[in-house]
Amino acid sequence: MILNPGVWSISGSWRATTDSNLVHFTGECIVSDQQEDRYALDIDAKTETSARYEFGVWLARNETGLYDMTIMGSQIDFIGTAKLDSIPHLALLGDRDSTTQVAATLFTMPEVLGVRGFLRHGMEMYTFEIAIKPQHVEVKADNIVQFRRRTNS
Repeated sequence: MILNPGVWSISGSWRATTDSNLVHFTGECIVSDQQEDRYALDIDAKTETSARYEFGVWLARNETGLYDMTIMGSQIDFIGTAKLDSIPHLALLGDRDSTTQVAATLFTMPEVLGVRGFLRHGMEMYTFEIAIKPQHVEVKADNIVQFRRRTNS
């Protein structure tokens, strides 16, 4: 998977496919490696109108080599499948009632990762684009000691 554990900044936009007005958003994504082939992403994003969206993404490799994917938050509840180990990185998700579907691809660009896709809710269709950039690049080597921030306990 190309989204490594760490803190990532996100920015992007979405719009209805019948409209040219973009809604911009920015935020932060924290990726944690739960265990081998299991990942958790905590995403906190806000739009230019101050609307805020917080949700979690859970990914787990299944026995077929794909990833089972769940996205949950106060306004979001999707389940689906993703192909994340080779190009193109694709995901197809839907809600439990099949009224909303999301199709997205994750790809690399110079200095950022990109996500582009479509969301269909009933008869309405939206398109979205997201840039994901690491806030801190973690360097790993045998002679490097990793320091972590202490939490106030």
